Amino acid sequence: MKKLLVFLLAICCLLPVAACGGGGGDGGNTTDPPAQTGGVEWPDETDYSYVKSEKGTTNHAQNKTIDGNLSDWTEEEKANCIDLPVEDGHNMKVYAVKKDDGIYVAYDVEHLALMKSSRDPLINTNASFSFNDGVKRYVSIDDVSSGVTDYVFVSEKKEGENRHTVFEMFVAKEEIANFDGTVYGGFTWKDLEVKDYYWGFGGYWSLYDNSDDDASLLITDKGLLRPGNAHAENIVIDGDPSEDFWSDIGGIQSVETSYNYDGSFDMRAVLKEDGVYIAFTAEHNENADYPRYWCYNTNFEIKLGKANSYSHHIVSMYDQTIALSTVSIKEAEMITVYDEEADKYITLAEIFIPYESCVSGASMDSDDLFIGASFRADAASSQAVGAMIWTPLSYNGQSTWEMNVLRVTKDGLQA
Repeated sequence: MKKLLVFLLAICCLLPVAACGGGGGDGGNTTDPPAQTGGVEWPDETDYSYVKSEKGTTNHAQNKTIDGNLSDWTEEEKANCIDLPVEDGHNMKVYAVKKDDGIYVAYDVEHLALMKSSRDPLINTNASFSFNDGVKRYVSIDDVSSGVTDYVFVSEKKEGENRHTVFEMFVAKEEIANFDGTVYGGFTWKDLEVKDYYWGFGGYWSLYDNSDDDASLLITDKGLLRPGNAHAENIVIDGDPSEDFWSDIGGIQSVETSYNYDGSFDMRAVLKEDGVYIAFTAEHNENADYPRYWCYNTNFEIKLGKANSYSHHIVSMYDQTIALSTVSIKEAEMITVYDEEADKYITLAEIFIPYESCVSGASMDSDDLFIGASFRADAASSQAVGAMIWTPLSYNGQSTWEMNVLRVTKDGLQA
């Protein structure tokens, strides 16, 4: 009887093993696919070295060929663009132009990798944009689009770990409610990588004051333009405030603030018929060079308006040689030179901000347009005890950043 019980117990212990796929060396943990039967074929791993859209229609646009090849975009259209530096040598360029049949948009992006694992097309790599008609438009790497008439995208792996991706899109005029009026655009790129791009940090790349939620750039037949008309012809924006009209503006000629103990910066400003003109001169010990993010580079910030309602404007150096500014600044130029005798860097800047980019109601006759300003150049490592590497401009011991100390008028700066 005991032998029978032992035999039955052994049989019961073997049954669960057989139910889990026992009999093989790996049991239930095997990673091998089941045997192919009945003509079933198991796909190879997807190759993303070259990806091209298959669903986007391309037969509506009349002024350009929607094929992902941007050779039919003019030099002027390409010059009037968004050019956004990204860390590791990556870059996003966006072109947009208004033609008689609609609006053409192209993204030309150097980046690292595609995001194509989400069920949400707006989480995956995509080019999204909007006009001032309130419609959100996009094309995703999933070959899914919304609000776009024609599109093609092409993405190719390049040398090393880099990719080159182009989205070319067309929106017919019939799909744009305000096409016959002034059209503004905002543009965002969604990337896999969370990175420092020059105006921010993350996986959604855009300008500081332009995105698919902020249509602030004019879309014209010449390309993307900043709001406002060009500055007065008799004024040269070249970064040198020793020229032009600065010595004759009246009011408080300039306001100076010490910077990081043995440096300084000063500002002059005046209202003209077409907008606000501002000039800075700064002396500093270092010339910050952090190509990935604007606020760690030599920069000036400006606020215009009142404490509870103001516009914010930035001009910052990139690669120590190029002045990049927010969309709200129509034109700006910065120059940094090293003064061997003084053993300091000298940074000069001239800035033009049209009234269209200021708070509502701003004009040459405004007498309540307060101005605040700040400067940063030195790296954190140079900071002396108690010093501030980001420094607001002060007047009579009060910070202009509070927006209740200094006004800019047609007669210059006024307390």
